[in-house]
Amino acid sequence: MDALKRLTEAIAADVKRHGDPSGIARAVAGTLQRSLGEPDLLSTTQRRSAADGYQQHVLHVAEDGSFSIASLVWRPGQSTPIHDHVAWCVVGVYEGTEFETRYRLHDLDGALYLEEVGVVEHHSRAATWVVPPDDIHRVENRTGQTVVSIHIYGADLTRTQSSISRRFALGDEVPAGEGSLAEDSEAIGSGSRQGRRMRVQVRMD
Repeated sequence: MDALKRLTEAIAADVKRHGDPSGIARAVAGTLQRSLGEPDLLSTTQRRSAADGYQQHVLHVAEDGSFSIASLVWRPGQSTPIHDHVAWCVVGVYEGTEFETRYRLHDLDGALYLEEVGVVEHHSRAATWVVPPDDIHRVENRTGQTVVSIHIYGADLTRTQSSISRRFALGDEVPAGEGSLAEDSEAIGSGSRQGRRMRVQVRMD
C-alpha cells in the first residue's frame, strides 16, 4: 500500500471516530503530521507549481464527501487571499516553510473590520488546523524556495470547487481609538503590524 493510500485510510478512520469538527481536525492533524516524512507521499506531478499563482492538486475525495485531500504548491512570493473556510481545515507542510497570518473579524457599529492577530511560521513536517468561525487567515511563501503543503478539508472539493467560503479585501486602517475591540484580543505572534484594524469588504466565494 502506498503512502497516500495509507494516509487516506487513516484520515477516513479519524473522521468516523470523532463526531465534532474540532475533534476531527485535531485527530487528522496528528495523522497527517506522522505522514509528512514519507518521501513518496507526493508524486512529481502533485508537487508541480504554476507561474500565475499557487497551484492546487486534488489528491483524494472521500466517496461520502466527508473530506478531501489536496497538495498546494507555492513559488516564492505567492499567497492566498485573506479567507475563511467552508469546513474544518488541516494543513501540513511537506517541503519548505509556510507563513500564516491570522485575523479576527469584528463588527464595530455595523461596520466590519479585520484585526491582524499574528503571523505563524510552519516549517517542514509541521501540521496545524482551524475550524470555523475562528479560521480567517492568509497563507504565503515568503522564502526563496518552493513550498509544498498538504491540505485536508471537511468538504467535497468536487462539489464546492474550493475550500474558501469568503474572501476579505482590506481597506483603510482604522485610526487608534475608533470603535472598541473585545477585551480578550490575544496576540498569536509578534510584529509591527500585529493588532492593526483594517476596514474590510467581504465577498462570498
